[in-house]
Amino acid sequence: MLTYKQNIFDVLVKYENGISEYSIKSESGVRIEHSNNMTEVYTCEDTMAIDDVKLSISNEYLCKLNNLVSKFYKYLKANKIKLSSYLYLHNEKVLINDIKDLRNYGFLKIVFEKNDYFTIEEIPITTTNFDVLENEVQKVMDKNSSFLKFSIVNKYHKKFNDIPIVFSPHAAGFLIHEILGHTLEYDIYKYYADKYKYLKFNHKLNVKDDPRKFSELTGIGRYDDMGIPTDSISLVKNGVISNVFSLNADNSRDGFAYGVGRRENYKYNVLPRARCTYLEPVDNMDQSAIVSKYRRCILVNKIHSGGVNPKSGDFELSGIGFLVNNNNIQNLIGNLKISGNLLRNFDTIEYIGNDLEFLGGYCFKLGQNVRIAVGAPATSMYDLTVEGDFCD
Repeated sequence: MLTYKQNIFDVLVKYENGISEYSIKSESGVRIEHSNNMTEVYTCEDTMAIDDVKLSISNEYLCKLNNLVSKFYKYLKANKIKLSSYLYLHNEKVLINDIKDLRNYGFLKIVFEKNDYFTIEEIPITTTNFDVLENEVQKVMDKNSSFLKFSIVNKYHKKFNDIPIVFSPHAAGFLIHEILGHTLEYDIYKYYADKYKYLKFNHKLNVKDDPRKFSELTGIGRYDDMGIPTDSISLVKNGVISNVFSLNADNSRDGFAYGVGRRENYKYNVLPRARCTYLEPVDNMDQSAIVSKYRRCILVNKIHSGGVNPKSGDFELSGIGFLVNNNNIQNLIGNLKISGNLLRNFDTIEYIGNDLEFLGGYCFKLGQNVRIAVGAPATSMYDLTVEGDFCD
């Protein structure tokens, strides 16, 4: 029998259309899973102590945040750019039988919208020092200068073939998570293992999942939601699949369990899930150096969503990017769609840079939304199909 008790304390600050909203959510519940597959779920008394709440904000912090966002909101509105922001702080205590685990994470999500196109940035909240956050917000503004300054006069749908694709670290991280990571979750993988068991990707491809890296992005603690200690796992080694996300040791390639069982909250059953999946750096170059290798290429700036059909290997990603000619960004490509096939295209990787970046996000699977992190350096590939709104 497994008893899973959870206490949650969340803080949310939304800033939309120049208006700020502040809210607090507190929830507690118990899930009892019996050996005969019977399950009991009910709410319970909150036992989270003040010391368990690691992430919260003071009135002073809230006022400074409102002033900062309001300043950028007015500036961007004058330039016909819509700004929304969401500060979210998550505090959680779980008791799994006799095991206690504390899980905390926070972030400020910033959404820029221009001419029906949008790009999203997320800044981790790891300290109550507001100066740190203010500096990070300014970096985000600078980083998105190409998107914010781009003038759209005309646009038309265009399809690109036979052109190199350079994924930014942000985009490459989600490429690895959405396409490779989900395929290697054992509840999916087991049906198609024969297709992937002896498959060889590009030999440069080394993929790991380590929940201890930047746990402040995911809130993953010392144990998974079955009470198994969380540990690093090697998924792909030199282009060959070396392990999968398995709930138990029996289905793991090496006979060990790595603590990959996760649930959205006490109301849900456990699923094998990715945690902090990342592509290891290889080549001694960053994004700009990889882009300069090509006379003409598409730079995928952000991925917003994606998915893979593990049976066929076909995948599709959606986001935003730029056409680059002779190392100069020339055209914005909105509603960008990238399609390919996992069984074929992961052998067309040419460069994997050294500018490894990690970022957090949410992942939806079988009705459950969990917090994840992804990591990658800039990466380039061939033979993908790209289409979108080509903007002059």
